[in-house]
Amino acid sequence: MGKIMFLSVMLLCFLFINMVSAASPESQDILSVNGDDPNTGSTSNNYATLAATPINTTTSVKLSKSSAKYGDIINLTATVKEMTSGKPVNGGTVKFSVGNKTIGSVSVVNGMASLKWVTDLNVGQYNITTTYKGVGNYQNSEAKNTFNQINYAGTSWTVHSNMTNTQIQYIINNCKSNSYIFFSSGQYKKLSLTIFKPVNIRGNGLVTIIGNSSHIKDNGVINIGGDSSTSAFFLFSNSSIRGLTIRNYSSGILNMANNLSITNNTFIGNMDGIINYGSGSGIKISTTNIFKSNKGSAIYNYGNSLTFRGFKLASNNVGITNNGNNVDIMYNTISGGEYGVINYASSGDVNYNKIYNTSKSGIYNTGSKSRIKSNTLQKNNHGIYNLGSNSTISSNTITGGNTGVSNNASTTTISHNIIKSVKIYGILNTAGSKNNIYNNNLTGLNKGYGIYLDKNTKSNLVQRNKINKLSCGLLDAGYSNTLKYNTLTLNDVGLSVSNSAKNTQLLFNTISGGNVGVVNNANSISISKNTLKSVRSYGIYNTGWKNKIHNNGLTGLGVGYGIYMDRTAKSNSIRGNTVSNFSYGLLDAGYGNIIKSNTLKSNKIGLNISSHARNAQITYNKISKSTIYGVYNEGRNSTLSRNELTSNRYALVTVKSVKNTKNTMKGNKVNIIFIK
Repeated sequence: MGKIMFLSVMLLCFLFINMVSAASPESQDILSVNGDDPNTGSTSNNYATLAATPINTTTSVKLSKSSAKYGDIINLTATVKEMTSGKPVNGGTVKFSVGNKTIGSVSVVNGMASLKWVTDLNVGQYNITTTYKGVGNYQNSEAKNTFNQINYAGTSWTVHSNMTNTQIQYIINNCKSNSYIFFSSGQYKKLSLTIFKPVNIRGNGLVTIIGNSSHIKDNGVINIGGDSSTSAFFLFSNSSIRGLTIRNYSSGILNMANNLSITNNTFIGNMDGIINYGSGSGIKISTTNIFKSNKGSAIYNYGNSLTFRGFKLASNNVGITNNGNNVDIMYNTISGGEYGVINYASSGDVNYNKIYNTSKSGIYNTGSKSRIKSNTLQKNNHGIYNLGSNSTISSNTITGGNTGVSNNASTTTISHNIIKSVKIYGILNTAGSKNNIYNNNLTGLNKGYGIYLDKNTKSNLVQRNKINKLSCGLLDAGYSNTLKYNTLTLNDVGLSVSNSAKNTQLLFNTISGGNVGVVNNANSISISKNTLKSVRSYGIYNTGWKNKIHNNGLTGLGVGYGIYMDRTAKSNSIRGNTVSNFSYGLLDAGYGNIIKSNTLKSNKIGLNISSHARNAQITYNKISKSTIYGVYNEGRNSTLSRNELTSNRYALVTVKSVKNTKNTMKGNKVNIIFIK
């Protein structure tokens, strides 16, 4: 038992001595052990002193350059050795500093500590102090070396990705005008730089500048003379930016200067790629820039008197947005996103562009006096959506989508457009007055409307359009609109006038094929001098009051009705029409309608007055060559006077109550039959 105690005490003493020697070079008290017999040994309160030996060090520092301009990178290398043996030190740290400013701290490994320093001092001579902080037995040491921050008079600067925004901004602010600032390869994060003077920014290698993707409202990577959310910026002239990739900013580049060159940059995932406030020919935004997945506009312009030409823009929310006057947007190819081109300003020209597959509108215009001409638009929800008065929409080719042209403005000219294969509306006029819609060519998919005039439209002129293969060729629901000289072919309904329409005039239109030529549900409408042929069911179908159906020519296919007056039709004038080759030339089921001076020829039944009709006045009509009945009258209080019934099978079949006076009947197989 005593032997075990002795060994335990000796072990504790050994461990304690080692702990003391490692703890510090200063003297330490230790416990003494007494006793001859290891089994009966004892301790005492006597103490001895052991001292750990300190190791002195030497430090030296080397600079890769003893002098440099602002922004240069200097390699600072410290060497730390044991003073006596010269062996390299392992452990501890070296701090590099200039005056009270710490440059950085680095761990010592195998006697070496290195740091890359971006020089950012004022012009002058400085001591670079290198302080080694020892560890264990190693003592602290220090060294100094002289460095000169020089005054640089040149015009070429290089910035690096480990530089701060403040350091890069300092170079921009203090360089000479027209200097070149080269961004070396790397990723630069959350920069926001302001340019107040003419400078040339260049990417040297693969340069990516990344904003804050968590909130896209960081404004402008490089705000050229521009305006962020908190500050105003200005550009004097002649700055250029080339060879950068800019992403995840509110605006990649924001410009308010009138001289600018932006070339060979890539803008990805920003709100807006470029926002421009500059005007005039000094603004040069090259087509070599690439724009992808920007959440606002690839290019957003507020400047005046500019041309945006030849861009290829894909998959941005908006291709080009314009708020400047006298701006030409032409020969661009834009696809994807919500809008191809948005124009808010007056006198804008949007011409010769190709725009595909936008989810809202290929071209969206609110600017007055705009010219939208010769564009090719395919598979956009709306090909063109116009809110700008006095604008011209002409010679565009629009294919697919839901609406070709949607117009909500006045005094707009919509002409010479080719619109085909749209699903709902070829031309939709939702509001406005005095629009001129003419010489358009519309071909459908046997559904939807060719031209649709909404109830809020007034005094519009729709003329000389060619409309084919739609559910309804032309529909009017507005006030005092004129529809004339249109050619409508193979539409299910050629022309339709809804009950909200007033004072519409349908004149000189030619309608061929389809199921119904004209459907009128309105009052006080004029349907005159139209030509209708080869319709299957109804030439003219009327339900309204006080309409004038005059001097139309209708030729059928041996079936259906030439003119049909519904039971609700009242006080209409049906006069001077020529109707042939229908089952029923003219049928009246309404009240007080005047049927006068019509020529009804080669129909199965020339004129049918149904039992629902009241007070029909039938005068001066010429009815001939009916294969069954010239006139078949079941109406009450009908008046038949001074009509000519010639060469019919049965000239007149009528109830006895008819007022039958001064009618001429000749060459008929049977002249008159009375029915109960």
